[in-house]
Amino acid sequence: MKWRLGWRSILAHPKRSWMLFLGVTFSFLLLGFSQVFLVAMESSVEQTLSQQFGDFDLRISKEKEGRFSIEEQQKIQQLSGVKSLFSLYRPYSAQDRERYQLLVTQSYYGIEPITLQIEKLSITEGSFPKGTQVLFSERYMKQTGWKVGDQITMPFPPFGEKKVVISGMFSNREGTERFAFFEKAWLQSTFQQSGQATSLFVRVSDIQEKEKVTQLIRQMVPDLKIDTRKQMEEARESFSGLKPVVYGTEVAILLASWIFLISTLRLQLQERQHELASYRLMGASHATLRGLILIEIGILLVLAMGVALVVSWLSTRWMPWVLSTTMQLPASSFVFPWQMILLLFMGFSLLLILSGLLLGNQVAKISPIQSIQEPIRMEKMGTWRWWQVLLISLTIIVSVVAMLGNQQEVYLAAAILLLISSYLLLSVWFPILLKASTWFWSIWKKKAEGTFLYHNTIRHHKKTLPILSLILLSCQIGVIGIGIFTTIGKESEQKLLSEHPYRYLLSATNQFQGYPKQISESLADRVDTISLGVDEFVLLVDKTDRDLREEYGTLMLYQGKQHIATTVKGMEIKEFQRVTKLTDEMGKGVVMTKEFAELLGYRLGDTMRFIREGESKERAPKIFSLPITAILETNPFGKGRELEIFLPQQWVEEVWGKKNYSETFFLSSKPEQEEQLAKTLQQLATQSTDFTLFDRNAAIQELEQQLNQRFFFLGLTIFLLWFIALVGLFSLIQSSFLQRSQEFAMLQAVAITPRQSKRLITGEGILLLWIGTILGITSAGLVHFFLLRALEATIVELPWILMILLLEVSPILGFLLTRSIRKQIDQVPLLQRLQKE
Repeated sequence: MKWRLGWRSILAHPKRSWMLFLGVTFSFLLLGFSQVFLVAMESSVEQTLSQQFGDFDLRISKEKEGRFSIEEQQKIQQLSGVKSLFSLYRPYSAQDRERYQLLVTQSYYGIEPITLQIEKLSITEGSFPKGTQVLFSERYMKQTGWKVGDQITMPFPPFGEKKVVISGMFSNREGTERFAFFEKAWLQSTFQQSGQATSLFVRVSDIQEKEKVTQLIRQMVPDLKIDTRKQMEEARESFSGLKPVVYGTEVAILLASWIFLISTLRLQLQERQHELASYRLMGASHATLRGLILIEIGILLVLAMGVALVVSWLSTRWMPWVLSTTMQLPASSFVFPWQMILLLFMGFSLLLILSGLLLGNQVAKISPIQSIQEPIRMEKMGTWRWWQVLLISLTIIVSVVAMLGNQQEVYLAAAILLLISSYLLLSVWFPILLKASTWFWSIWKKKAEGTFLYHNTIRHHKKTLPILSLILLSCQIGVIGIGIFTTIGKESEQKLLSEHPYRYLLSATNQFQGYPKQISESLADRVDTISLGVDEFVLLVDKTDRDLREEYGTLMLYQGKQHIATTVKGMEIKEFQRVTKLTDEMGKGVVMTKEFAELLGYRLGDTMRFIREGESKERAPKIFSLPITAILETNPFGKGRELEIFLPQQWVEEVWGKKNYSETFFLSSKPEQEEQLAKTLQQLATQSTDFTLFDRNAAIQELEQQLNQRFFFLGLTIFLLWFIALVGLFSLIQSSFLQRSQEFAMLQAVAITPRQSKRLITGEGILLLWIGTILGITSAGLVHFFLLRALEATIVELPWILMILLLEVSPILGFLLTRSIRKQIDQVPLLQRLQKE
């Protein structure tokens, strides 16, 4: 019986039921889409990382480009946590390539078929090389004009030249253009190093255990260089940093959906008071009415959940296209997350059922006589309560103290108080702004019209406040979110530019070992370079912890006292002069920054006495002395490097015998040479694990891509929140008009014209949106300002364009929103509206 009554009630009020059904379905769809989006994005990101970095977790090589024996490979393979291990053989080290004059030839690699898979390379033509066969990249084959099957001669010093056949070519990937792949066993036997490997690729069983596996490998085999795929982890962390944005989007939209649904359900139950009272007069109990309401909600939930599941499943077909279009991620297959989506659907359904039960309980308690006879009464705005006065006073005091004191904690407290106050004091600010707005309306039109509009809007303020909260939430998320992301983007870009004044930086993997200086010298004829020697850890003999002007982290015990320890590196004075005003004489001593000199208590002309860290425990360590010949205002190699000390590179080579470089900076080159320089540097970086290449422009592009991803989610959130708020406002005005249709008809019969009636309805929509937008952007602007101050942001800007756009668009949206309601005045005759009960 209850099910039949519930279904009849839904069919008897199609517009009302359709509105509630759309709201519930929309909420479920948002949950489903967000989960599908996350799963699809995670799959695409993993595919991108595999294609860009290869499908492995660790890359291991030995110091000084040593070889792994068969026993060492077996030991690593048997370690706990190691899922699989693959090896790569490279016959020539960097020194060998220089000695045999192979710097301009291909880099030889001995591989297995699995190596191409983990490097995400595929053979596009031909087959895997066997014996005296070789595999080249498509791009290199195009450059040389060779074809698959051609026989060529290649150098294999010191074993002379050999004729090899091109077995095929592999797909292009940045940095692999000059790779020559041979069968590993054949290449090992050619160089009489069977079973040996120069690099090992490790896949771990659990990515969370990668650090533990790394430590076990280091303990087992000494003198290793282990590439933990830091760039890959940073890229994965970038995706992980996007997850909170998606989850925040879900929470904001679900909160807005819940407010909308409860507001709509409350309006509809109030409209049905006469109908529910009739059931009571016919003998229905409180429990029967509550059950009837829950059945109606249950039917709508089941229908909405079914539609949302089907549409969410269908979204798996076009979601990869969305990712590739909006986020430049490759399309990839993924499994539909049934369990998570069903769990979220059930949780949200339970929340709606509990809310409906509470509302139904309130309606069921009203007596039938009161429900039938009760007219639409004016809802009086209450006077200010003591806690409202206290909250306003506290917010003002904390905000003023924050502005005067400039303390991070107070700024944060002010932001939190402002955010809370914007919702708890909505009932205070709404009538004030409504009174001011209708006063302007009276000046623009007629005084009586403005007065009637004020009373017409304020009489249902309890129903209006939830919708105003939705508009407030939409504006605040938009202004605060876009403002913070914009600030983060600008500050991150400024930080990159200040820390990396030059676009390209060749940096040694091991700063204390470095890489051969011939690598940077080979590029000196193409572009101006500045190279720095390897790091050397030293202890300052004349400086103890008592000499420090402020806190300094690195101290070492020497002769019973804590002495200051730091790193020094060599400098080429001729190259230094390209970015500083140092003279040749200044380059014969110690050069440091003003900040570090003041910290250590040094002055120009002082002598710096130091010993090498490895000799600090000896009884009579050798003490080196050099004069301080120059103090720089700032470090020419970027912000954050103020605590660096430079020694003459010639002195470092002669005294310590360290001739390698740890860093090479590339100054601006001619535009026509920029592309060629980039290719050359990328090729160098892929030929050796001794150094890595940093490209500032690529880092900025990656930053912009990450920001665009966040802006996409934020823009989607703002759109959905505004959509929910507008649907809720339409439902409110529609319900208000239907309840007051007789009242409007009476006014039209005796006092106002149909045009004025339409204007009153339009004014209500415009004023509610306008007031909500003003409150939203004002509170959001203040919260945004205090939040940035609390975060110690150097750039504090408001998103003025968005704020002005919201102010301009909100009245237009209010006008368009009430268009269908205005048409009802012309569609329903006046006498019919007067007689309507």
